[in-house]
Amino acid sequence: MQDAKIIKKNLILKNKSNLTLLLSFNTINMQPEGIEIRLITKDDVIPFYELIEKNRQRLTMYFPKTLKRIRDLDSTRLFIDLKMNEA
Repeated sequence: MQDAKIIKKNLILKNKSNLTLLLSFNTINMQPEGIEIRLITKDDVIPFYELIEKNRQRLTMYFPKTLKRIRDLDSTRLFIDLKMNEA
């Protein structure tokens, strides 16, 4: 039997009040394990930015205003600060 590969997944959720959540979980053979749902924090700047960059083309249709604001780590930090203050 081969060793299972653990894959870290991140999902960003936004509700009608613009409350932004980062959903992080590990998957083994596509089965969720260790699901964590929490408010986004300042510690999420790098994973949030990397997630946006990795999926930018796909997200453009759904989050055009957000993507225009997130251009680099500094703008991502400002975006997260803004959203944390709105919560």
